[in-house]
Amino acid sequence: MIWLIIDVLIFKYLTELLGYESRKPIIIASNPWSGSSINSHIAKILLEEVAGIPASIIEIDEYSQWEFMAQGQIHACLEVW
Repeated sequence: MIWLIIDVLIFKYLTELLGYESRKPIIIASNPWSGSSINSHIAKILLEEVAGIPASIIEIDEYSQWEFMAQGQIHACLEVW
C-alpha cells in the first residue's frame, strides 16, 4: 500500500513538472475479481484526494483491457500478472 501512495505522489510531481493541466480523468481498469476492484478504488481515492487528479474506473475483463489501453481508453491497470 505504501508503494501505491508513493507512486501517486511521484505521478503528481511529474504531472506538475511537465505542466499537465488537463482535467480529463485518469481511467483505471478494474478486472472482475475483488482484489482488482479494491486496488482500483484505492488508486482512484489517492489520485483524487492526495494528488488532486480526477480519476474514473472502468470495469473490464483482463483480456479486453489491452485493446482499450492500446486505444488510449484506459490509462492504468493495477493488476497485471
